[in-house]
Amino acid sequence: MRVFRKILFSICFLFSPLLSATQAWIPKYDTLKLRLSGDYYKSSENFADDGDRTPFLYQNQKAALSEYEFAIETEYGFAKDWAAGIKLPLRNTFVQSSTAGYSDNFLSSFGMGDAAVSLTWLVVPGDSRLAIESLSTIPFYSADTFSTGEAALGDGTFSTGIKLHGGHIMNGRYSFGLSPGYFFRFKKYSSRFTLDTTFGVAIKPVYFRLVSELILSTDAGNVPTTVTSNPSAGSGGSFAKLSAAPNLWNLGLVAGVFFYEQYRLELFFSQAILGSRAGYGYHAGLAFATTFDFYKEEKKIQVKQVPFDAEPTPDK
Repeated sequence: MRVFRKILFSICFLFSPLLSATQAWIPKYDTLKLRLSGDYYKSSENFADDGDRTPFLYQNQKAALSEYEFAIETEYGFAKDWAAGIKLPLRNTFVQSSTAGYSDNFLSSFGMGDAAVSLTWLVVPGDSRLAIESLSTIPFYSADTFSTGEAALGDGTFSTGIKLHGGHIMNGRYSFGLSPGYFFRFKKYSSRFTLDTTFGVAIKPVYFRLVSELILSTDAGNVPTTVTSNPSAGSGGSFAKLSAAPNLWNLGLVAGVFFYEQYRLELFFSQAILGSRAGYGYHAGLAFATTFDFYKEEKKIQVKQVPFDAEPTPDK
């Protein structure tokens, strides 16, 4: 397992300069960013502890996990070089048989997932930027117990961490980003190291971004190493939900277009590539984003200073 994690990290590190997240670009002072997104996730296999892909089972039947998510994300520049954000996800999750001809749900749930709040400080502005972000997830419910037929909507526990965002814009067209982070997770969950990287190209009014997302759990000592299906209640057997110590590498593509200047529409897709104790699946979605600039520069009346001992001048 240690060898697998070293190989996984090495591969992603080599890709980082090429697929280098753009989180270093925060909204300006008194500017609000708004993003509305719809996401679909599908998985019918797990990455086992050794990294092999295996179908997951629920009550000895092959199963598949599907999830629809609608999310509202806002980020506001409340001071110069400072921004605060929040993400609220609404999810419809269900686990059903993956066998052809069977469509009954084993588990299902509809409700709020774990919310995310952030605070970002832009330390170094300019074309080459550096920002520090503190990020926390706040659950709307507990995942300790589940009723019969209930699927998990999130981890159901508080977590907190920090990310360092580095980014660079070259010739106004190319953008690179690298965002390492570390998150403390509580209850049964292992803390994790994360690494997000992007490489973007903009040809106005369209733009494209290659995205890499890496998750490495730091402690898997209490996790069974021979289980191919998640035993946690509410997971439906999928390690995409309630996995105590997942390792995962996703690759994705974002394509967007600007219209009416401050509005943009995005299509995004990502696919799991490698992992252990994680779900093998894909995300596909659509997002609408815009910016509201509330800043108004104060106009000051210029008053000419005249010394008290100056001689009066005749009017012309």
